[in-house]
Amino acid sequence: KNNIGIDNLIEVITNKFYSSTHRGQSELCGKVFKIEYSEKRQRLAYIRLYSGVLHLRDSVRISEKEKIKITEMYTSINGELCKIDKAYSGEIVILQNEFLKLNSVLGDTKLLPQRERIENPLPLLQTTVEPSKPQQREMLLDALLEISDSDPLLRYYVDSATHEIILSFLGKVQMEVTCALLQEKYHVEIEIKEPTVIYMERPLKKAEYTIHIEVP
Repeated sequence: KNNIGIDNLIEVITNKFYSSTHRGQSELCGKVFKIEYSEKRQRLAYIRLYSGVLHLRDSVRISEKEKIKITEMYTSINGELCKIDKAYSGEIVILQNEFLKLNSVLGDTKLLPQRERIENPLPLLQTTVEPSKPQQREMLLDALLEISDSDPLLRYYVDSATHEIILSFLGKVQMEVTCALLQEKYHVEIEIKEPTVIYMERPLKKAEYTIHIEVP
């Protein structure tokens, strides 16, 4: 009221939310948090920038031996992709790229927030899936390639002996979502067997063992 304390409030907000490092002066660090395929089957990588500035035509390190050239970059405005020529820390940039994977890091990995370094859990269940129409097998494999590319908790492979398509996943809800995607987005009807728990060795009973270490 009466503008009392406004200057102090602005100072607190500035110190709290703005870094002392000017925009663009810090090292680049960004992480792919989403892979998506457009209606035209374009592979889009969504990247959250944690540090630095990403420019069009930059060459960016994604590992010790690999770099990518930024030839196009976009942002999403009202659901539409709009071309941009730079993106700053705190923003989300979209790249059309075939090499970036979910959780790929652009730039300096040391600048990645600690909470972003958690690894994904391993799948717990697996099942066999096949198309209702045998002629849709290639369509099914192509669809699974895209879906697993977007979801790191879903994995699949073709058994070399039986040629069956084996799906591995975390839970039944994930499996239901995958089946719905196959039917609604890719128009592939499938038949699926009852999921089973992936084999894991477990101790049969409680056991104890003592190691005696001699200290000189």
